[in-house]
Parts: sequence; structure tokens; C-alpha cells
Amino acid sequence: MKNMFAHLMGSAKPSTVTPPAAPAAAPQAPASDQPAATAPAAQPSEAPPPSAAPAPAAPQASSEDATARARQEERARCSAIFADPAAGGRVAMAATLAFTTDLSAEQAIAVLKTAPAASSPAPAPAGNPFATAMGAIGNPNVGADKPGEGGDDPKALVAQILKAGA
Repeated sequence: MKNMFAHLMGSAKPSTVTPPAAPAAAPQAPASDQPAATAPAAQPSEAPPPSAAPAPAAPQASSEDATARARQEERARCSAIFADPAAGGRVAMAATLAFTTDLSAEQAIAVLKTAPAASSPAPAPAGNPFATAMGAIGNPNVGADKPGEGGDDPKALVAQILKAGA
């Protein structure tokens, strides 16, 4: 059952696993099968002794069985919706149909099949946007000082600055 939703994660093929069937309800013993030794037969108006089991236990058990059965059916419905290949590109829609509607599994799958598959979002630009913009602008080639232009000579440097300012 662990590979049941593999098609939602990528291009893997879904395995064909059927959801487990709801367990059969255990038969309830009718109230008439209880032994008569626990209740006194002499006086019908007398209250039963405190050790006697309360009578409404059987309806409560059947309501718990019904709740468990409904829970199992709901899980099977949700499982069938997500296990269908139509849920592959529509995971968010499958979740909405499974968890917020009362549609049957067949109806929800029919809706999934008519809806377009979700498109992948546009890829985010990789790296630093500032570095990308600066890389698009050409850098000037400043080069190294040529020998003989007075690179380290202070007098030549002053002359060059005065010449540039004139």
C-alpha cells in the first residue's frame, strides 16, 4: 500500500491496489440471551441490583460499529480518489474533492478527469539578480600601465593629472 500514491510524486506508474474492504460487524447478542440469575424474579417493581449490566449497551455498540464502518468507507473513498491516475497532475484539486465534498469516488474522479492538469510554475531566476544584471553589462578593459608612462613616478603622475585637468 506504500506505493499506492506513487503516481502523485512523479512519472512512476501507479500500482493497482484495491482499498481494503470494511470489516464485517460482529453479531450482537440479543438481550434475551442474558442469564436470568442476575435479576430477581420475585418482585418486578424492585430495581435491579447494582451489579447488573445496563440495558442500553447494545445500541451504543451498534452506533460505534456504524461510526467505524463510516470512517472506513470514507478512508476507502479518499484512497480511491488519490489512487486514480487522474489525480497525478491535480493533487490540490483531488485533496479538495476528497476532504471537503460528499461526492462519491467515481464522481470525484470524473471531475478530476475533466479538469486540466496543473501547470508547473515558472522557474525562479537562478542566483543573484544583481549579479545577473551586472553580468549583462560589459566591463571596461582598463589594462595595466605601460612601461615608460611613469606609473610609479610621482612627478609624472602630477604632470598627467594637470594635463587631464587642462
